[in-house]
Amino acid sequence: MAGVMVDFSFEHYYAGQGERKPSMVSCITDTDGRNPSSVIGAVRRGLPMRAYALLKDSLHKHDAEMGMLLNIQPRTLSRRKKEARLSPAESDRVVRLARITDAAISLFDDEQEAVAWLDRPLAILDEESPLQRASTDIGAREVENLIGRIEHGVFS
Repeated sequence: MAGVMVDFSFEHYYAGQGERKPSMVSCITDTDGRNPSSVIGAVRRGLPMRAYALLKDSLHKHDAEMGMLLNIQPRTLSRRKKEARLSPAESDRVVRLARITDAAISLFDDEQEAVAWLDRPLAILDEESPLQRASTDIGAREVENLIGRIEHGVFS
């Protein structure tokens, strides 16, 4: 299959699914995304590399950038591609970024605007982008809290 381009974009993967797109979490875990037990089960089994590719393409990132955001070394990422499955810990980090992506899309009601915002360094995050900050669990919670404050008009 050398030379064949596969479109893992969010729009392509769920084209024709009706007016409302399913969440990124539901897309990458092949669950409804609302049932924590099913998402936890998918994470514990390890997500397929398709999940990583879908998130990477939706965020318009290269492997090197995604590796930094997910704390996955290049050699490990190469090995995972051959194995076609992420470890449970890596899967958890992919779901974390997907959750942040879902929250940003909900905030902006526009995927392009959300992705641009996720990449923009913000003073409130010590000049890190929300994606950079979300590379740790504590940082992800901070970004989710920031999104919640923006949604509710609390800017302090």
